[in-house]
Amino acid sequence: MSVSRVMIGKTLMRQWSAALLVALIAVPSSVQAEGMIEEVCGDCAAPYGSAGPMARDKVTLHQVALAAHNEERRRWKVPPLRWDDRLSADAAAYAQRLSRSGILRHSSDNRQGENLWMGTRGAYGFHHMMNDFLAEKRYYVARAVPAISTTGRWEDVGHYSQMIWRTTTAVGCALASNRYYDFLVCRYDPAGNVWGVRADEGDTEVSLSMNHMP
Repeated sequence: MSVSRVMIGKTLMRQWSAALLVALIAVPSSVQAEGMIEEVCGDCAAPYGSAGPMARDKVTLHQVALAAHNEERRRWKVPPLRWDDRLSADAAAYAQRLSRSGILRHSSDNRQGENLWMGTRGAYGFHHMMNDFLAEKRYYVARAVPAISTTGRWEDVGHYSQMIWRTTTAVGCALASNRYYDFLVCRYDPAGNVWGVRADEGDTEVSLSMNHMP
């Protein structure tokens, strides 16, 4: 069986009118999976270690995700995140939707930040999923969004910048699987990746307006 994975991240555009828009990243139509959803996990035993379906350990997604985020945030001297069960529940509901559709695409709900990951079912551990987000650091430039990547594409570092976004205070993640693929969803509040703002500086005014959108 071939093994594959893909990620997409979300950003927010700030115009002079202070309107907040979502910029979605196109996902190739070939990135699809079929089959009924088989499991949803927000705080479950994680596939961990080597890339193999039998690589399991009693490490929860909660622990792995929060540790990965906060370890990197310490390097940037930004406040740690707390785990939010509401965000995790929202992430689980959306992960279910992705698993049913088999297509990796962002939610239209702008009230939360969002990082997505998709890979062959059982082939990757939670540490591996987080490391895929963190690996974007090699392209990251500490400037205002969207000029944050040495590649010229903010999308190449959007997961990483959301992880270290200063004014984000909470995270919740969940995993859902269908017959072929695992879908990881991480939700953030307030949302990061705000157009015209640096991740390590954040933007309290805009982030709060996101948090209180109807």
